[in-house]
Amino acid sequence: MSRENTLEQLGPLATQIRELLFLEWEACRPDRTASSSDLYDDYIPAIHRLALDRSSSDDTEGIEHIAAYLNFVVKNYVGRIPDKALNRSVAEKLFTMAEATRQLQSNIP
Repeated sequence: MSRENTLEQLGPLATQIRELLFLEWEACRPDRTASSSDLYDDYIPAIHRLALDRSSSDDTEGIEHIAAYLNFVVKNYVGRIPDKALNRSVAEKLFTMAEATRQLQSNIP
């Protein structure tokens, strides 16, 4: 199965995650020269799962899980020192997007 098919199966939130990572997350391209919007697609399923997970009622915990994953990716897959402030900021935005998706889904009969 292609990455594009996987993103389609995950739905609109996956596309929003892709766009946010490409525009605001600089893990693989600190000089912003990479131009491929699918640069971070391998990480989207895990981020999608973490963003939608509501195992705790504490929003901060959900945000921290996403930020920790972003830090892990940068350190272990990209081989750079994570920018923890950037990753936390991106995690907050991802969590907010997922919250909006949860709200929409809860309003569907």
